[in-house]
Amino acid sequence: MIKKLITSLLLFFVTLASAVTNTGGNRADFNARYIRTDGYYEGAEYPVVTVISTKEELDKYCEKYETRYDLISQSSASSGASTGFLGVVENYTESFFESNFLVIVLLEENSGSVRHEVLRVAENGDIAIKRLIPEIGTADMAEWNIIIELDNGLKAEQFNVVFVNESALAKD
Repeated sequence: MIKKLITSLLLFFVTLASAVTNTGGNRADFNARYIRTDGYYEGAEYPVVTVISTKEELDKYCEKYETRYDLISQSSASSGASTGFLGVVENYTESFFESNFLVIVLLEENSGSVRHEVLRVAENGDIAIKRLIPEIGTADMAEWNIIIELDNGLKAEQFNVVFVNESALAKD
């Protein structure tokens, strides 16, 4: 039991890293940030994948979701710091978008204990996201914005999310 609890805690703390950088063969280099943005939007079908190529598009994204999700809250799983979604995205300037773009994956989990890790972004646009599912979860719904930073030269026509589930029990 203690081993399982320690494993669950380790998985949780691994996801608290401020940014994940990944490289590899036919995969794109990327940085990922994970920000919990709880809220509710009736009729939403998750995941919602949005490509952001300009500061103006980012501002429109924020305007679209600011009344549906908590973009201001002072919690961020990607940094462990006291900043919310709006605090993170204010750092994306016009100069950032000159050579980069964002893919924002908005998703919902039936437990606030589920964490995520972007494993890879393939050149064909497939985004592999590992769902870290603890042995014991909470009974709260959780919405997340996963912000993936990519180089403009790697822009695919379409991005698709592929989920990989990993249970804390599988670690034993």
